[in-house]
Amino acid sequence: PISRCVCVCAHGRARVVSYSHAKVYLLPDLGKTGKRQTSAQSFSVQPSFDDMFSYTVGRDDLQCRTLSVSIWLNQSGGGSHNTFFGGVKLDLAGMRLGSDWTSFDERLSDEPHSRSLASASQRRHSGYLKVAVRYTKAADKRCTVEVDVQRANGISAADPDDLADAFVRGIMLPDFRSKVKTSVIRQTLQPEWNERLSFPGWKNTDLLTGVVELGLWDHDSESSNDFLGATRLGLSESRCPPVASSTKAKWRDVTADEEKVWQAMLDHKGDWIEATLPLRDISPHQ
Repeated sequence: PISRCVCVCAHGRARVVSYSHAKVYLLPDLGKTGKRQTSAQSFSVQPSFDDMFSYTVGRDDLQCRTLSVSIWLNQSGGGSHNTFFGGVKLDLAGMRLGSDWTSFDERLSDEPHSRSLASASQRRHSGYLKVAVRYTKAADKRCTVEVDVQRANGISAADPDDLADAFVRGIMLPDFRSKVKTSVIRQTLQPEWNERLSFPGWKNTDLLTGVVELGLWDHDSESSNDFLGATRLGLSESRCPPVASSTKAKWRDVTADEEKVWQAMLDHKGDWIEATLPLRDISPHQ
């Protein structure tokens, strides 16, 4: 049995955080069956969870098992976007067997060494996403933006089994209701989809002011999905028409490479524009 986890988080966060929770894994576990998660607690620098989890493990098997404990932060106490804070890996080979509890007092770390989990916030980017994008115009002069999601590489899994159940979710901004997603490619860090996402109903002016956000996620059927990175296609704030640029939006933080792809699409109606873009650690839209 696993007792309880009381973690002291001494570092600050730039983003406003309302809740924290702990995830526990018994490794090696490639099927995520060993995953456990505490309830979300109102965030403090000393969150106390007092949750108990049990695993059935043979005496000999225990000698080659590792317990992974990580702390995650979120703003909604159960929403789909979790931010990794830090974690530890505990070797169970020296654990005392019997009725007594074995206490572990380990320091959380976000450095990618053998006893810790790598922090997503420490990465400048989280891998690459290869896509092709085009727009077409119908008889009613409405435009449809299409994105061929091809593959991702160089990604880092959010779960400590070092593999991801990856899918891409596309959102047309600022129309947050236009959401489409690919299928889930399981147990890989090099997922290939070759699937098309379609965003219909764009006006000509929307192509100058709108943004398509493509977010990479690690699917989890037992708890919230983990965000792995995103890219945003569109024109930068400075390139928007004056009426649109009067209202600044955080989702307009388009990079030069992302803007170059979108501009090439605008310049070549109906043609596919291929690009491989870095997945950035940005705040995704839900």
